[in-house]
Amino acid sequence: MGAVYEGFDNTLERSVALKVIQPEHRLRPQAKARFLREARVLSRLAHPKICAVYDFVEYDDHEILVLELIKGQSLRHALNAGLTRERAMDIALQLLEVMALVHEHGIVHRDLKPANVMLTPDGDIKILDFGLARPRDAEPPTEPFGREVEGAAVPTVDGDPVTLVDSGSVGTEFGAVVGTAGHMSPEQARGEPATAASDMYSIGLILQEMFTGSRPYGTDLDRASLVERAKRGETVPVSGLPLELGRLIERLTSPAPGARPSAADAAERLTWIANTPRRRRRRILTAAVWLVLTALAGGMTVQWVRAEREARRAETEAAAAQQVSDFLVNIFEESNPEQARGASLSAEEILRRGADRVREDLAGQPVTLARLLLTIGNVYQKMGLFAEAAPLYREAVDLRERNLGEDHADVAEALAELGDCYRRSGEFREAEACLERSMAIRERVFGPNHLEVANSLNDLGNLNNNAGRLDDAEKNFGRALEIYEAEVGPDSVVAAKCLGNLAIVAAKRGDVEEAEPMFRRAFDIQKQVLGEDHPSACEARGNLAIICKILGRFDEAEALYRRNLEIQERVLGEDHPEIGASLQNFANLYMQMGQPDRAEPLYRRSLEINRAALGNTHPKVALGLDNLGALFIEEGRWKEAEAVCEEALSIRKAVLDPYSEEIGLSTYNLALVYQEFGKLPEAEAMYRRSLEIVRTTLNPNHRHRLMVVEGFADFLRETGREMEAAEIEASEAELLAAEPESEVANVG
Repeated sequence: MGAVYEGFDNTLERSVALKVIQPEHRLRPQAKARFLREARVLSRLAHPKICAVYDFVEYDDHEILVLELIKGQSLRHALNAGLTRERAMDIALQLLEVMALVHEHGIVHRDLKPANVMLTPDGDIKILDFGLARPRDAEPPTEPFGREVEGAAVPTVDGDPVTLVDSGSVGTEFGAVVGTAGHMSPEQARGEPATAASDMYSIGLILQEMFTGSRPYGTDLDRASLVERAKRGETVPVSGLPLELGRLIERLTSPAPGARPSAADAAERLTWIANTPRRRRRRILTAAVWLVLTALAGGMTVQWVRAEREARRAETEAAAAQQVSDFLVNIFEESNPEQARGASLSAEEILRRGADRVREDLAGQPVTLARLLLTIGNVYQKMGLFAEAAPLYREAVDLRERNLGEDHADVAEALAELGDCYRRSGEFREAEACLERSMAIRERVFGPNHLEVANSLNDLGNLNNNAGRLDDAEKNFGRALEIYEAEVGPDSVVAAKCLGNLAIVAAKRGDVEEAEPMFRRAFDIQKQVLGEDHPSACEARGNLAIICKILGRFDEAEALYRRNLEIQERVLGEDHPEIGASLQNFANLYMQMGQPDRAEPLYRRSLEINRAALGNTHPKVALGLDNLGALFIEEGRWKEAEAVCEEALSIRKAVLDPYSEEIGLSTYNLALVYQEFGKLPEAEAMYRRSLEIVRTTLNPNHRHRLMVVEGFADFLRETGREMEAAEIEASEAELLAAEPESEVANVG
């Protein structure tokens, strides 16, 4: 019908677009009425995302429509180049928002297609060409439409078949085909009157192409076949999309107009769908935050008490054995990464050689040999090498039992070290057996209020905390704190560390404001007694940063994390596992601040450090993978999310108890990813397994158990099983109501 030029309005001094009708297509009265109607409709709406019409100018041999000049590209060009899922979602929401307003004013566009949607450089859309639109109550036309020519080729604009109407047509009449082949509704293809529901069908086709990347009718149909399929609404099936998004598109492209949602309803539903990854990410991030917090809690031990105990024991040994012991201990302490500034490879080599040497040199001194094996085990454990530490601890337990008797205090000490090693590697059953036996020995030897008993209570509290048994953890930490404060004072390091453990329990219960002053006091004591560069002070500072993050005090949290990282890199070296943990926490902060671009390099560096220092199958590597997966979910990078979440679960299955909380949460995270991919059978299997684990392992009121129940129930509702979802929630509610606060579920 004409061409579009860029022009300049000298009067108003603005650039415009000029739609010039070619002389041979001078508008008949009906066609002219169409353009004038377009101008009146758009000026009445005056929406910033609809191309504005400024003027209509008539000359003797042509007419010009003066339009808003829009810089950018058409949606068709953008689709040909490829759209991200995030950008497609943004465009779709804008389109639905505009059409909700248009339909509210009684306007039907009738020709919605990618070529009629412009994308501006600032990210907005502009809808073009309301030339086929008219108010629903307008008078029907009196002039018949042009006839189709059999066998005629379908001309295209930007790859879309052009409108199947005569240039002089106006309005809508039964029997006329109005719209664009490939983007019209079935009723339009059949020549029936177009309604707002017809626009919604066209929007459904646009959404299908934006999100799947494929044309709704394919690309190899001739005109006749295309129109016949359009009449029946036979589009290519929607596949490869998240469940709810696919369902929305299927509703929009229903052959029955009454089954299609309105623009307002579709916008509301699409907004909910768009926020689904964020809702699920929050659940994943919540799990990650508490897992990191738990890991830090595990570092709150009472090493200085054990060091003093070692010194006292050394005084009782024979002079020759003492010389050998001191020599080897010095070697091991120098190889300790906390002293060697990251020289972990040389430390491992020294440890391997040292273990062989002490077995050979001290074969006739089993008590001294046991002591040195424990020392080597401690260094291995500080390096995160639990598999190497555990056999040395077991060997020390056996040596002491054979030579000192089963109820000796030194046996209790070796059992405590072994139990702590099991706890750190996630073997909770074995850990509990060792720690309970150790405490029983100490109570018989020292009495119920001795520091050694407090150490056992603290160790058991750490285990309860890791297993999600918060009532038991609070009880054991509380009793240990009473003993520490009575025996060595409330401002002692051990009391401060135990206070920090109690704060973690409060925080995990959601009592963050109660936990904060406890964390601050614990940090202040350790900083004052040990110095702010001490590893224990760094642990306390890291926990305080987590609480500040939870409370939304991001600036304070960032300063604490940055200070920790500076100290640890200087003291431990840049490749120590503790650096990996700090980087994880720092990255989690940026994720909570909505800055995944700053979080990703920290996650990746942490993962690289942990893989190199701890191996590819360590639980800390799995935690880092899960956190990275949460970031990928946030950014819609589904394939990457699937890969890292699957690897995280595989690692945890290989090294942890099958019913550990970590495996339950990794299984749940992968269920979320599968659900987003539309892998519904796999997602359901993961949800059910996760629910089984958390029901076996965690209290009914535990946050992670509630999170899994809520996520699975949502999945069931989204797959049409409302009754089953309600039954699961009701079952959990009954357990929660029936079980007192102090009772807990058994681990594993």
